[in-house]
Amino acid sequence: MTESQARAQARRLVVAGASYEEAAAETGVPVSTLQKVGAREGWTKQRSTAADYLANAAAMKRLMMERCMAALAEATDTASLTAANQLHQQLLAMEKAFPEYRYGEQKADPKVRLGVAMEALELLVGEYLATRDRNAITALAPHITGFAAWYGERLGA
Repeated sequence: MTESQARAQARRLVVAGASYEEAAAETGVPVSTLQKVGAREGWTKQRSTAADYLANAAAMKRLMMERCMAALAEATDTASLTAANQLHQQLLAMEKAFPEYRYGEQKADPKVRLGVAMEALELLVGEYLATRDRNAITALAPHITGFAAWYGERLGA
């Protein structure tokens, strides 16, 4: 890890809530250096900004996921399936535009894997089932909705 990468990692740790000492121990950058740079750049002030960002990004994504799942559950014809797919595309664009992993805890955080799960879901529903068996999408919708609720509770959303 280069010095700039170590400092960037230390910044992420401090903004996420770690102490300067913890960040120094994990990255190998001296505590005094982190304190000076952190004070100059306002790392501790960024903590509340990061928390607000995470909360807002998660709320937006949760709302879009609910809209997407509702549209998918109510889809009865090609036009409504297309509309549900468009909402899903908007959700994926939102994930790219507002990445939570930049400001949140990265180790052992299941939210980090949400993007991978969404991509797999998109491939399953948007490409695989849409081209092979549209009835399967309708049958799958209640299970996806239940899974999304269960997973949200598991993440503490």
